[in-house]
Amino acid sequence: TVAPHRYTLALQPDLAAASFTGSVIIDAEVVEATTSIVLNADELTIAAVHVNGTAATARLEPATERLVIDGLHLQPGACTIEIAFTGTLNDKLRGWYRSTYRDAQGNEQVIATSQMQSTDCRRAFPCFDEPDFKAVFDITLVVQPQFLAVSNAPEVERTTQADGMVAVRFAPTMPMSTYLVALVVGPLEATEPVLVPRLGGGDIPLRIIHVPGKAHLTAFGLEAGAFALEWFQQYYGIAYPTEKCDMVALPDFAAGAMENLGCITFREALLLVDSETSTQAEQQRVVDVVTHELAHMWFGDLVTMRWWNGIWLNEAFATFMEIAACDAFAPEWKRWTSFGLERSAAFHLHPPVGQMAEHRFGDDLVELVHQIHAGVEPPGRVHQDRVAPLPRTGSNGVEDHRGRVRPVRSPHDVHAGAVRPDIELLDGGELRVDRIEQRLDLSHRDRRHRSHQLAIRSVESRFEREVVDGHLSTERVRRHADQLACEIADCRLWE
Repeated sequence: TVAPHRYTLALQPDLAAASFTGSVIIDAEVVEATTSIVLNADELTIAAVHVNGTAATARLEPATERLVIDGLHLQPGACTIEIAFTGTLNDKLRGWYRSTYRDAQGNEQVIATSQMQSTDCRRAFPCFDEPDFKAVFDITLVVQPQFLAVSNAPEVERTTQADGMVAVRFAPTMPMSTYLVALVVGPLEATEPVLVPRLGGGDIPLRIIHVPGKAHLTAFGLEAGAFALEWFQQYYGIAYPTEKCDMVALPDFAAGAMENLGCITFREALLLVDSETSTQAEQQRVVDVVTHELAHMWFGDLVTMRWWNGIWLNEAFATFMEIAACDAFAPEWKRWTSFGLERSAAFHLHPPVGQMAEHRFGDDLVELVHQIHAGVEPPGRVHQDRVAPLPRTGSNGVEDHRGRVRPVRSPHDVHAGAVRPDIELLDGGELRVDRIEQRLDLSHRDRRHRSHQLAIRSVESRFEREVVDGHLSTERVRRHADQLACEIADCRLWE
């Protein structure tokens, strides 16, 4: 009944005390007459609430992570919600949280940084925390003068307050989902921007944000990021959708990386690498992650799923574009070939089509995804079936949101004569792989903690089985068996 279209947000972190204060003004539209407004809020203390300039009564519902504003008499039309609140910079790596590192003198330094996907923006400020509720974000961070502050948009104003704190205001974002909000404050450094040509004219400033002392590890990530930004613009035929691109290397980060619009956050090891001494595997890992997150700037940020049951498409397409961009960046790495080995089981998942999997996002129980179970006959169709159905535009194209169709190439094919071997789970937990002179003994008689490794000729991929208290579940064995079957078929082992 109420839909937001703009957030004016001000936050002031206290890194030493691991807390923050904030206020948010939400400009919204009342779609239907209502007596209440329901937002999301979690682990926040609400100080005051006003609706259309009038004080209102609100209550937090921790079990549902909601803030309910009651006693209203709202008619369809414009509405303004103002909320003052306080919160905690937590140690959960969710919402707005603390990340720490030791400086050259051995002193602990604290960074306030964010990870909002999927439903943790509500830990930073009250909001309508669903991907379909896109809105403009006008963000101000009030910080100590020695700290660097970055967010989704470029800095447009810096004001020193009477107490010596500095209010850093960022440009309004394009309409985006709450899970893409980025808030980073702390003793950090930024590289000089690399100016990447913008499709249609102008430049995109690209920087890497890092802890002091690691500037020498940024050159390769900048090279990969600059290449990908230009390559994606040419591929999509669409200019990069926002004003700047910061890639932030964090000491503590739960995910590998996160595609926050204009302010991508990374685990340090997945962005910072010495271009002179690193191996190809280390460099390839950085390029994979950088290109994956930059692909999301268009597919995920510019165009976004309405609800989390679309996350499979969001990630699958970004993975496809990651491999395509990496292959263009370094063709000698033969990235499509290694991709086939890594992802061979991607379309052999359980349960079959029609069944639903339930996942928890915070305390929101969501029927997330109807799983994909794709039989591929013959196996030569593995690659085209993996790519072409994603955008649902037929067998030979990927359609962007403006309606154009681009051809999909298949530089990696699976041998059409490949045959799936039979795999059988025998009594007592023994795994038989037909036509292979190899057995994996999963007997329950061995009561020790141990790891089993199945080595099959010409198959380099390894499947680790951890046996705890002598038991390995039948369900897990079957899952490994199915994965192995796909792996063998995809590796052209049987002809």
